[in-house]
Amino acid sequence: MEKYWFISKVECEKVRKRYGLESLEREAERICAEYDLEDMTEYDVAEVLSAEKEKAICAGCKGLPCKKAKETALLIPVINRALNGRGVKVEYVSCQYAPDPDAERKEFIKGKYGLKSIEAEIERISKQYGLTGVGLHDIEQIRDAEQENRTCGTCKGLPCPKACAPYSEKKNTVPRIEQAPGGGAAVIRYYCRFYTEYLRAERARQASERDKLRRANALKSARIPARYLGKTFDDYKADGNNKDALFYAKHSIELGCGAFLYGNCGTGKTFLAALIAQMWLAAGKSVIFIKVPALLDDLRATYNGEGNEQAIYEAMSRADLLILDDMGMEKPSRYTGTTLCKIIDDRYDNDAATIITSNNTLAQIEYDLNHAYDGENLNGSRLVDRLKELCRPIQLKGGSRR
Repeated sequence: MEKYWFISKVECEKVRKRYGLESLEREAERICAEYDLEDMTEYDVAEVLSAEKEKAICAGCKGLPCKKAKETALLIPVINRALNGRGVKVEYVSCQYAPDPDAERKEFIKGKYGLKSIEAEIERISKQYGLTGVGLHDIEQIRDAEQENRTCGTCKGLPCPKACAPYSEKKNTVPRIEQAPGGGAAVIRYYCRFYTEYLRAERARQASERDKLRRANALKSARIPARYLGKTFDDYKADGNNKDALFYAKHSIELGCGAFLYGNCGTGKTFLAALIAQMWLAAGKSVIFIKVPALLDDLRATYNGEGNEQAIYEAMSRADLLILDDMGMEKPSRYTGTTLCKIIDDRYDNDAATIITSNNTLAQIEYDLNHAYDGENLNGSRLVDRLKELCRPIQLKGGSRR
């Protein structure tokens, strides 16, 4: 009795007598061999013998009425191994004479889709889509998906022809029939090619709008003079007097260095600087364009609570390109020299692109700032020393172009 896990000698004897067995052990051994089972208890043996008795009745059945007890009528026992691998599990399936619980549903589906056989339809679906475990519940969703795909096949583009169909809440999508993880069919929905193209175009349009807004905001924050907005290099008159400056302007991004553009009034320095600023902005760079006198006024205004001095200096520092227009037009003073030195020192330390326009030469700027205060004042020398390394001096010659 070691081979099987019989529980009670008393219960073993009851089972043996009830079924007229010579040996419970031998009967357990027969059951295990016949049904590929393991580890019988006396209760498992009794359950199998009871199931075999029912199967014998079913085998001799000639049709209704059923000769079995009411509880198992029209059911056939199936003997399997228990889920945990030990012992037996008896399950019941409907016999051939049992009424089909899905008969009404099958007739409805056959009528709805004009089918001759449910079984043949399941076989077709399984073969056509490479599915396993297809059941009655899969037929309707697959048939509906197939009908929808036929409608989509006639589509010439948006608006969707299914807008007034039963699938209106799913318009702009197409169904795809795939294998469900647990068996049977799964209808997965994907955007159709026309809607995918529409989404791509819409995203591109929105990106373009965002880019336009970004450019507009960048132009606004750059403070480029309005008269130069929208101008291009085609609008700038090129000649021998400005060819070096024009070459620098067109290649300023790749050159990566700053410039000191100087010359007489009206030679096109500010115009060229504005063209450079717009080119940098179009390349996605940040730019600040400001006239030096206006910058100094903005900084002085912070002393009266208008604006934030630190924020102005930080903006000057962060910009990819800083353009200081009309340097030398401001009144020379110790404050002017100290302020400009602070800004240029920061640009110099970070090797940041800086463009200066001026009617004066570097020597004139140096002299004016050095003599703007009684006593020793070297602000001009410090400033010009930095500018000589930070900016390439380029002269625009000739008379006024205005």
